Amino acid sequence: MRNVILAIAGFACMGTVLALDVPLTVTEEEGILRIENPVNSGVPLPQGLVRSVSELRLLDDEGAVVLASIEPRCRWLGDQSLKWVTVHFLTSLPPHGTRTYRLVESRESTPESPLKVTKEKRRVIVTTGPAQFVVSADRLAPFEQVYVRGTGARGFSDQSGLLAKPAVVLLESRNGASRVIDGKAEMVSVDETAIQNARIDSVEIEEKGPARVVLALKGTFSTDTVPSLDFTCRLYFFAGSPLVQMTFSVINRQLENMARFVGIERLVLEIPIRKKGDLT
Repeated sequence: MRNVILAIAGFACMGTVLALDVPLTVTEEEGILRIENPVNSGVPLPQGLVRSVSELRLLDDEGAVVLASIEPRCRWLGDQSLKWVTVHFLTSLPPHGTRTYRLVESRESTPESPLKVTKEKRRVIVTTGPAQFVVSADRLAPFEQVYVRGTGARGFSDQSGLLAKPAVVLLESRNGASRVIDGKAEMVSVDETAIQNARIDSVEIEEKGPARVVLALKGTFSTDTVPSLDFTCRLYFFAGSPLVQMTFSVINRQLENMARFVGIERLVLEIPIRKKGDLT
């Protein structure tokens, strides 16, 4: 699915007042039915027009206000008005379908959000409405448990947990060193230990909007003696949806010099799902 800004910015002139009205067209290109699919779009704004995202609303193709997270990303120098925002919301589309939304200036009330975040000492709990995600804060288990409730259910129970055990990210890599002699690379050493242990240094709530929450888990992979890679695992949760998106990045420290390297052999996310007969 592709998100397209149909017009960079549209303005309706009313005397000397300019009103923001930006059409955002979303197109399904893969021939797949999309149900509550996450959409992310960037919108540039002219200088001096909008000072706060609280002045903005997203409207659907029928003119109704859509639950959306509108995040400020950049401001103009001088008057500090908004220069760039990102818009995050859910949409449903038939195969090859198209819908046009509009970002406008408005004070109209917005739909109530079911999105809730609770940060405890050793975990963060994100409730999106139909689902609840438990994220560990002291080990790299992106999902300690995931609960899903049916339509009309009031709460989550242990029987509604989807995972047989916590999900885990596994990294197998070897620290080593090389040197270049007469234009040819030559291996100097390679560690025998391949398993890297993950240490969580921080869990941050980077965004907490009405339609989207972003968690960032940051830490280090290391052997028993040598730190190897820094990592950032970001989790994206959406109001009213059981879906979650994850991005995972690793950074090679290069250790004490450029001759040192980390050779990654395997990086996987394991999510042990409970058997169908175990779910109620």
